[in-house]
Amino acid sequence: MSRHYQHNHYLWIDVARIFAIFLVILNHVNEQINVTPITGKTISIEFLGRLGVPVFLILSGYLMINRDYSNKIMIKKFTKHNLFSIVCSSLFWTAFFSVYSYLVLANGDTDVLIKNLIFQQRSSPQMWYIQILPIVYAFIPLISVAKKTFPRYLNSIVISGATMLSIGSFVSAYTKGSFVPFQWNMSGSWALVFIMLFLMLFGSYLDHISRSKQYTSIIIIIALITLIAFGFLVYKSSKEEMMASLWYDQAQIFVFGSLVVLGIKNITTICEARFFKKEVYTHFFASLGKLTYGVYIVHYIFIFILLKLLPPISGIKSTILITLTTLALSLTSVQLVVKIPKLPKFLFLTK
Repeated sequence: MSRHYQHNHYLWIDVARIFAIFLVILNHVNEQINVTPITGKTISIEFLGRLGVPVFLILSGYLMINRDYSNKIMIKKFTKHNLFSIVCSSLFWTAFFSVYSYLVLANGDTDVLIKNLIFQQRSSPQMWYIQILPIVYAFIPLISVAKKTFPRYLNSIVISGATMLSIGSFVSAYTKGSFVPFQWNMSGSWALVFIMLFLMLFGSYLDHISRSKQYTSIIIIIALITLIAFGFLVYKSSKEEMMASLWYDQAQIFVFGSLVVLGIKNITTICEARFFKKEVYTHFFASLGKLTYGVYIVHYIFIFILLKLLPPISGIKSTILITLTTLALSLTSVQLVVKIPKLPKFLFLTK
């Protein structure tokens, strides 16, 4: 592997991570300040912000599924350095935000504290992702082995399942829940886990897809179809119903998230040759990219602090300003914390 290829590889991944965490924070700020009332702009920002999580999942698949898990040594290494770390991180931050919610947010309800601690409900809005990641990570070696052993079977099953879930989600939203095809496969979190694994598997094929005009064209066509379907939902549903229905198991979210990654990968490759030749740029993006998991964990704290300090505000400009401020504060705080000597690496998954 050439030196240039390594820089190119890591540059687009770090750029994608930074853009993804910006979208995540944008989405969460939008949900705090633009929902009374819910407007077309609220839904548009929500749609855009939801694309951040699919980007992270695709990147994880790109980096991890194509590894070699064919022997006990590699499985042991993955379990120790990846799976165990994400489990510890999930448990620690669940406990932290459960206590934080109990003491700082002053709900003072012991029953709520216990429910938060045992994963019965979320102690903070972003914790669903942190708590579900260990389940997703546990499947990575299995998917990797299956991809190498019987790729056609695996791809057929995953694509069929994702299609069924997408159709079910669309029809359910369109009929306001009165008709749900494939309802047996719409069991809440497991449907979400399936889509997350689908995105990671997609990520493992990213190099091949990005080099193929045919596959890229197919994804663009699928994206246009899902956009038309989304337009029908917008026309049929109220703004409140649309806001509630925008979730990661809907095709318009994970398909457009795939397009975002492909776009970043191709655009960054072009820009690197023209603007990012110096190593200082690659080091800059790399230093920020490795902090994005930590930023995801702590950013809600800064959103709440900013909203308490600021007067009631709403609108696109305010949303972007608070998003950028939250991102800057979160990056700074995580950067300071990771410099603490002997800090457990699983806290922010830094290496």
